[in-house]
Amino acid sequence: PISNRPEEILSAWTALEVLSPQSYVRPEDLAGGDRSRIAKLNGLSLPWERGEKSRPNARLYYQVVLGSIKMEPAVESLIQRYGDTRPEKPGVRGQSALATIVVNRHGEIVESPAVGISSFGWGVITALNGELEDLSRWPDVERELTELIERLLIGEVAEGEDDEEQKKRPLTRENLFAAYNALVHEIGLPSEWIEPPDFAIRSYTYFKDPNPPEPLLLNSFFLADLALARKLFSEGKATANLRRYLGIDLPSNRRDLLNDTDSLAEAVSPGLTHLARWPGPGRYPLVLLQQAAVNLAFRETEAGGLLGINGPPGTGKTTLLRDLVAGVVTQRAEAMLRFDDPEMAFEHTGLKLKVGNGWIHLYRLNPSLRGFEMVVVSSNNKAVENVSAELPGLAAIANDATDLRYFKTLSDALYQSETWGAVAAVLGNLQNRSRFKQAFWWDDDSGFNTYLSAAAGSMREIEITDHITGQAKWRTPLIVEAEKPPVNREEALRRWKSAKEKFLSALEKSRRLQAMLEALQSELAKLPALAKAEKEADEKRAAAIETINRLEAMTVTLRQTEVEAASQLNQADQDLHKVRQEKPGLLARLFRTRTAREWSAKLSVLKLSYREAGAKHASAVEEVRRIESDLEHSHLERQATETAWRNASTRHQQTIQKLAEA
Repeated sequence: PISNRPEEILSAWTALEVLSPQSYVRPEDLAGGDRSRIAKLNGLSLPWERGEKSRPNARLYYQVVLGSIKMEPAVESLIQRYGDTRPEKPGVRGQSALATIVVNRHGEIVESPAVGISSFGWGVITALNGELEDLSRWPDVERELTELIERLLIGEVAEGEDDEEQKKRPLTRENLFAAYNALVHEIGLPSEWIEPPDFAIRSYTYFKDPNPPEPLLLNSFFLADLALARKLFSEGKATANLRRYLGIDLPSNRRDLLNDTDSLAEAVSPGLTHLARWPGPGRYPLVLLQQAAVNLAFRETEAGGLLGINGPPGTGKTTLLRDLVAGVVTQRAEAMLRFDDPEMAFEHTGLKLKVGNGWIHLYRLNPSLRGFEMVVVSSNNKAVENVSAELPGLAAIANDATDLRYFKTLSDALYQSETWGAVAAVLGNLQNRSRFKQAFWWDDDSGFNTYLSAAAGSMREIEITDHITGQAKWRTPLIVEAEKPPVNREEALRRWKSAKEKFLSALEKSRRLQAMLEALQSELAKLPALAKAEKEADEKRAAAIETINRLEAMTVTLRQTEVEAASQLNQADQDLHKVRQEKPGLLARLFRTRTAREWSAKLSVLKLSYREAGAKHASAVEEVRRIESDLEHSHLERQATETAWRNASTRHQQTIQKLAEA
């Protein structure tokens, strides 16, 4: 059952890689297409037995291809066993080397790793036997097969011969085929699938380089890493990134920058944007989502992490990579600032190496300067080469970046083209790595070794022979002439301090600009709130004015009512006074004559009218007094809202103006 356990995922991946060999159609395909590097083994003597000479200034080695397996019948058998449901099945042709052996020009096996074994020969038989799970055992099987082959190549120890003398014996045809036959037998390959050893590849290294070439790459370069990953999971030591890569630990949350504008705004905020930029042609800035990708790449991977950036060809993925490079280089430069003396960046290991009659002390880089390396990798070699080769190209930087030059002589030699500086290396396959090592370090005219030697006071001049006279002349190496290494420690320190001051100045200026942009962003973020505050203050001011207008209209009406009530009260008072003057005599009132009764009734009516008029007048006076109080309060409220509105409007408009000016 499918469980998606990490060990099983890695086992399945290992199985795929084991069955994905490096194949070739012609022998020269393994030598970068150079047929002159193919040495046949089918003569009476082996190449090293014929005493072949090396190229000028080079050491000669042979990479012996220890037989091969034909791809077509092997893959066809796999398809018959397991099927292939792909609509378009890829064509399979050519061969895959079973193993390689590295020997020097005398046929002596070099120091380990001298033997490389292809996983495909063993893997295809294992798969055909239905033991797919066993394919994940390849790392252990490889070690066992390598030990077997090395033992057979060296042969039996002769009487009186020690191990070192045994290893220095030239490889014989007998030992070669014994190792081949043992490998075929151990794996169990059908005879019709295989071809015996037929050729070796001549490999050359610089004559001053004591190290032999690495064995040809026969297998997927993921295999060792996959084995390590399985081991880490089995021991419970898998790193956070490895767990996340295999989907064991999932992101806590996901945000869609295409639709979540708040998250996008955060991703491109000045505080998250790196101070460094790649000075590309025209110095154009990254577009919105490119900048978001760069910013998030730095944030998400600060303490370990993974970030996937997807996009069709031509959408600027390589362009944003350049800004990542610029950012990492700047971070490393900041780490270097803590050293007043660059010598302190190197720590003595306590180890030393004997060279001739002297000793070379070995140093390691201070831990604070590690972790800034960048590796560009891909399953497509050409894609990686394109990225790595473009970064140092002169066309990759702006025309006005004339002061951006960094060991240009060395970089020009590395790329055989016009560059601005040594910032990247095209590595990957054996040929690229060998070419880089030769050009970067060993080249007498432009190599870094020559520069450092000159800086240490032991410059070696280049000998030039006049083709006409045959006389030898001497000149300064190109890298010394162009790059001007310091002549003594004091000059080196002066240059270091000058570079630090220049960088610090640029860094501080950039930080000031970043702080300004952060402040502007903060102001920009306030705009909606400021606009809302101004609108609300204006609404309150308008409401206060409306209240005053309403109260003033009511005041006019109530004052008129109060005047009318006062007039009615006065009239009622006059009428009551008049009736009281018409008061009948005592006898008429005593005997309640008709006149007295009529007068008394009229008096009662007038008294009631007077009281009602008084009450109405008092009410009108009170209402006028209340409205006038409300009106006075409303005038104060209006003044307050007017002030608040003016302040809110001023803040809003000032912020708009500030942003417009910025």
